[in-house]
Amino acid sequence: MKVTDLFWDSESLERKCVEIRVNSNDSIRELLAEIEMTQADYLVVKAPAGNFELNRALSDIGFFFTESMFSLRCNLGDTKVNMVTQRLSSHFSLELVPGNQSHLIIERMHEAAFATDRIALDSVFGPKVSNQRYIKWIEHELLNGGELLKLDRGGDIMGFIATKADGDEASPFLSATFKSAVYPGLGVVLIQKSLQHYREMGFKTVRADISSNNMAPLRVHLTLGFGIEHQVLIFVRHTNGLEGPLI
Repeated sequence: MKVTDLFWDSESLERKCVEIRVNSNDSIRELLAEIEMTQADYLVVKAPAGNFELNRALSDIGFFFTESMFSLRCNLGDTKVNMVTQRLSSHFSLELVPGNQSHLIIERMHEAAFATDRIALDSVFGPKVSNQRYIKWIEHELLNGGELLKLDRGGDIMGFIATKADGDEASPFLSATFKSAVYPGLGVVLIQKSLQHYREMGFKTVRADISSNNMAPLRVHLTLGFGIEHQVLIFVRHTNGLEGPLI
C-alpha cells in the first residue's frame, strides 16, 4: 500500500488531496485502518479490479466509484502503420513546443475536450476546476523535464500531447485535440505521429493510462498496437463539507 500527498492536486482543487494505492496483497482491514488514519478533504483510493468485497467496504464508508484506469504499453518495434493512417498523418506535423512558447498551448486548454475527466464530472468541482488542474499538471511536468508537442496543420495548432520519460520508455500523460479542429481521424493522427516521434527519439516502449470514461482514445490506442497491462478501479470520498476552498 502506498500513500501519496497529491500536492499539486491540493493546490488546484483548493483542498487537501491524498491518494492511497492498494496492492493485490493488501487486506481490506489494512486499507480501512490506513483510511482511518489519513487526513484528507478529498481522498482517492486506487484498487486492483476484481475484488468485490473491497469495493463494497469502500462504498460502506462513503466512497463512490468514478472510473477504471487502464494501463497500456506499446513496443515501438512492433507497431505498424496502415496506408489509411499514413495518408491521414502526412498532412500534419508534430513539433516540440519550446519552453518559452508553452503558453500558446496552455492558454487554449479550455478548448480541449476534457468533459469525461473525473474532476470535470464531479459536481463538487466541475469543468473549470478540471481545466485548471490540467494546466498546473502540465506546468509542473514541464519544470521537471517533460516536453510538450503540438500537432500542426498548415500553421494551425490542432492539438497537443505532453510527455515525460523514464529511461527508454516514453510516458504521454496528457493529450487532446482542440474543439475548433474539425478533421476526420484527428485523434488517430495525434497518437500515430507521437509514436513516430518517440521512435525517432530512441524510445523502445510507450506507456499510457486511459480512463474508462474516455473510450474513444482507448480504442485508438488498441488499434495502433497498444495492449492492456492492468486495470485499477478508482474510488473517491469528499470529507469536511462539499463546497468552498478548504486549505
